[in-house]
Amino acid sequence: MGSPDRPASGFTAGVAFTRLFCAMISARLGANYAAVGKEEAKMQKQRPRVLVSCCLLGDGFRYDGQSNRVDSLEARLAPYEIYRVCPETEFGMPCPRMAIDLVCVGDSVELWTRDRGRDLTESMRKLCEERVARLPDLDAAILKSESPSCGQHNCKRSNFAGQLIDELGDGYLVEALHRQRPDLALFDEHTIQNFAEFEAELRHSFMKRTER
Repeated sequence: MGSPDRPASGFTAGVAFTRLFCAMISARLGANYAAVGKEEAKMQKQRPRVLVSCCLLGDGFRYDGQSNRVDSLEARLAPYEIYRVCPETEFGMPCPRMAIDLVCVGDSVELWTRDRGRDLTESMRKLCEERVARLPDLDAAILKSESPSCGQHNCKRSNFAGQLIDELGDGYLVEALHRQRPDLALFDEHTIQNFAEFEAELRHSFMKRTER
């Protein structure tokens, strides 16, 4: 007489397990949504900080007086606290101006005007170091690629005669950031095209900074 009850008991146990499993998933999702909600509220209250090359936002600060504006970048960065930077104009160089080059001289990399009439090495290094030192804690930076000041790993170098050599490196501002802010996430106008990756890195850096 007891055997017909066994399938019903198994069915009841299965239903109970399913309900328990669904409750666990619901609780976990609820916790995740709550955590995301707290992050969003925190980001709206304090706002992540981003260092951005002025020319990428449309300022005509290139050596030729033009910009390197990235379409919609300023609008997409609107929720964040933006710190604009252009070492050349902050140095007092006009727009337009003579281009400057990273020049390999012996074991050092110097900064010269293209006509090699003016050595900017020490003064520009000093400006970049001081500029970075004055910045607050940042969560990310978006800097102009190949720029002698803002380029990351892709700045062209030449010899004193003006011939390009097979060697790439960082600009002076990026060198200063590496020394003073070694953990800062760096992007340029190309890598920022993957905006979801940028936002994920920005969120991670922001939460880490604000939890200290």
